[in-house]
Amino acid sequence: MKNICVIFGGKSVEHDISIITAMQVLSHLPKGYNFIPVYVDRDNHFWLADNLDKAQTFLDFSRNVKNKRACSFVAGASRLTEVKKGKFKKSCFVHGAVLCCHGGDGEGGALQGMLKLCKIPYTSPDFKSSAICMDKILSKLVLNSKDIKTIDFVDFYYQDFIENKSYYIDKIESKLGYPLIIKPSRLGSSVGVHICANREELYNALEIAKEYDSKILVEKYLSSCKEFACACMQINGKPFISKVDEISKKDIYTFQDKYLSKKVETKKVNKTLEEEIKKLTIDAYRYLECSGLVRVDFLYSPKEHDLYVCEVNTIPGSLAFNLFEGVSFSDLIANLIENSLQESEKQDSHIYSFTSEAIKHYITISSTNKLAK
Repeated sequence: MKNICVIFGGKSVEHDISIITAMQVLSHLPKGYNFIPVYVDRDNHFWLADNLDKAQTFLDFSRNVKNKRACSFVAGASRLTEVKKGKFKKSCFVHGAVLCCHGGDGEGGALQGMLKLCKIPYTSPDFKSSAICMDKILSKLVLNSKDIKTIDFVDFYYQDFIENKSYYIDKIESKLGYPLIIKPSRLGSSVGVHICANREELYNALEIAKEYDSKILVEKYLSSCKEFACACMQINGKPFISKVDEISKKDIYTFQDKYLSKKVETKKVNKTLEEEIKKLTIDAYRYLECSGLVRVDFLYSPKEHDLYVCEVNTIPGSLAFNLFEGVSFSDLIANLIENSLQESEKQDSHIYSFTSEAIKHYITISSTNKLAK
């Protein structure tokens, strides 16, 4: 039976949402695997425990956790090892990992890179794709290069803005005008996002955003737009697309709307628009070199008939299960696991070695070449 880690938590403002996603996954596990919950705390320490599948554990982790043990993955070994007093103890072979982290290092590529070095397949895009998708500015640049529309924007590092305010204010106001929407570039769940209608509100919004990220995205705020979501995953190397949901919202689909309110009402989508959204979801998935399950968020302007890709979520909340019809949550998880294993086998089939005389030649010339020494 394959050992599959379910990894969640991490150093992120979306830490709590990651726990909720993990609880949902751990409540709908497919048969045929041995699942091992691995909790990453807010300082990026990895833990095993006896009750990591209970949400109550995380109301007061230090008090409620049972039989907590530090653990670590081993580079090149596909193993999860308990660590005690700096020494590796009991370990087990790990065949794969279901990633439930949202934001931060867990979604932005660092965790994916670590698992890659540890030779453990995982259910999200690779570290390169994850890093680009997590950065709203970089993903816009990739999509725009492929003629996929995104909302007009200005971007900068906050320190650059402070050093040359007049330049950036002029650029923002001449290119975009008001109202604007301000976003930390590498954050999710609408945290740190604010709408501003004038220069004073712009300054205030930037002050808030820079507390979350040094890299700032300023977009034209399109008040009349509708918001849609569509998800995509691969099955046997081919894209499997979800339904399209229109999300009822006010000005911003906030953290409160997403996670602390009643279920958001969804509406039927115009057939022509639905097909265009599905096509663009697949295009974004391919152009950003995604794998695993990804949710793409869209904005549509009925007046101009313009459709924009808003952002790409590489580890969506609840793994976007609500968007897939006719698929059980456990089957979705099983598909993600099996496709990650297939993708890993495909990558391992590539050639990663090349025999040459380079070292021997270097030794020969270094004996007479002072620079080589």
